[in-house]
Amino acid sequence: MNVFIFIILVMAFLGLIDKILNNRLGLCESFDKGIASMGTLALSMLGFYCIVVTFVSHHVEDMISLAQTLHIDPHIMIGCLLAPDLGGYSIIHTLSNHQGMTVLAGLILTSTIGTVISFQLPLFLTALDKRDIQPYIQGLIYGMVVVPLILIPLGMYLKIAHILIVLLPVYLICLVMILGLLFLQKQTMRFLTCFGQFIRILSLLFFAMVIVVCYQTDCGWTSLQLIQEGLLIVLKCSMIVTGSMILCDLILKYCSPYIDRLAEFLGVNHYSVIGLFLQLATSVAIFPIFSKMDRKGKMLNGAFSVCGAYVLGAQLGFVASVDSMHVTIYICTKLAGGLLAMLFTYFFQKKKLCRNH
Repeated sequence: MNVFIFIILVMAFLGLIDKILNNRLGLCESFDKGIASMGTLALSMLGFYCIVVTFVSHHVEDMISLAQTLHIDPHIMIGCLLAPDLGGYSIIHTLSNHQGMTVLAGLILTSTIGTVISFQLPLFLTALDKRDIQPYIQGLIYGMVVVPLILIPLGMYLKIAHILIVLLPVYLICLVMILGLLFLQKQTMRFLTCFGQFIRILSLLFFAMVIVVCYQTDCGWTSLQLIQEGLLIVLKCSMIVTGSMILCDLILKYCSPYIDRLAEFLGVNHYSVIGLFLQLATSVAIFPIFSKMDRKGKMLNGAFSVCGAYVLGAQLGFVASVDSMHVTIYICTKLAGGLLAMLFTYFFQKKKLCRNH
């Protein structure tokens, strides 16, 4: 078992012990929220996992020939459009015969650009206050600039041939996203919101199809074996989410003086640093406090969210379930990307401030 997973599972069991002790440690709320995530995870993940894997496994040659006709690497394109737990990893794993490409596109690319496009950005643009959208997007742009910078050395480490050429679609998508957010913000926001809604509705329809197969096994949409595998992944993910929420809760309770020092060092307020810690589990957790952050803190959180969000959350649970050998690469790469994006934001904003003065 990976050491990071072990620590998070210990946190989950600590929450379970506190549940037995009637909330003596004050961890029951985080434990209950983590366990409650099981239903949400099942709705969003199970249908995609079962239906998409079945479909792709029956049409592998067709998808490869289509990608060759369009001169596009199918792994990279799928990785840019879908989160790993929304079918991205499953499709790439089925298509790929190169483990390095599965790690690069299936784990890292899907958990950065794929998550931003299919889940995070549509959700943020609808949930945030209008005054908060601008600083969030400015930070997001710095975060997207960083993605190719972490993928290139990772591709070299994984021995993927012609990595600079392979990643061309990533450069293009990042460029289009950045230009769209800068110059066509309303149209880009509308498109991404519609795309996010489409993915959400599709996941619910796929979930309904899975339920039908449970009672009518001869449908051919998927198999009971895949459904069982999917439910096991959901269970593992929910345990990781539970442990992550308890870990973040303990950090915020007992490390408050250190958080204040870090906030002072970064030149942001207390809520901005708390948001960075919360994003390690899930970026959704920062919604209640985002408006309380100062402008610089909002930008740092936006930049960090592209790569750094979900490092210890449900996506980590998914990664541990489907590819436990590469958990360390997943955590280190995403954290490096999140910290680098914050560094970019800090440096360029400081430079801009000096230029204005």
